[in-house]
Amino acid sequence: LNCIPRMIVKIYLKGIENFGNYITITDKICIFSEDVCKNIVLSSNKIWKKLKMIPFRSYDQNFIGNMILGNTNGLIISNFFSDYKLRYLIKNSWDDIKILRLDDNRNNPGSFMTVSNFHTILGRNLQKKTIQKIKSYLKTSVYLYENNFFTINKFNFMIFENSCLISPVYLEYYLQIPLYCTTVSNGCNYPGLALLFNKNICLLNSSTNNNELKVINKFIN
Repeated sequence: LNCIPRMIVKIYLKGIENFGNYITITDKICIFSEDVCKNIVLSSNKIWKKLKMIPFRSYDQNFIGNMILGNTNGLIISNFFSDYKLRYLIKNSWDDIKILRLDDNRNNPGSFMTVSNFHTILGRNLQKKTIQKIKSYLKTSVYLYENNFFTINKFNFMIFENSCLISPVYLEYYLQIPLYCTTVSNGCNYPGLALLFNKNICLLNSSTNNNELKVINKFIN
């Protein structure tokens, strides 16, 4: 599969290693916790101009990276979002966006699913109607994966096109599809805490070492 190489951007949030909790990106938008991420100088890099920037203040939702997940077709959001916050998100996103606010007890989509533009993997028991809605909104194939040893989520299992990056902690339990395995941020076992990417850009913590970077380059390119 031929891919355009992504621009690697290392970012540093003062006092915060796990920026994946505070930022969500797709090919179209970047949603972020404004107070936590204010040290990122987004306007200085022209690559950011390709993304619609949507800030949330900490009193709105601080762990925004865990509460919103999506792709170029739609977003899945926590049912903690009020109608006001939902309208704010719709107003500031792209015109034909579809946003699904979860209506069962799964409050944070980042804690039970991982998604790309092609595939969605769900790691917990969900109501059948919720699974069908997620498939309809994101317009992807949907795979259910249950395992007694770990739960699929955006932090331990990342998917891009037809390849996956998994936490070294769980590698032995999931060997059925092509996998890349690495720590991030110089030893963090959960890639999604310090790695975000879309078709144009890859965000890494500034402490990412060369061995980790080699694996990540193979994964996204």
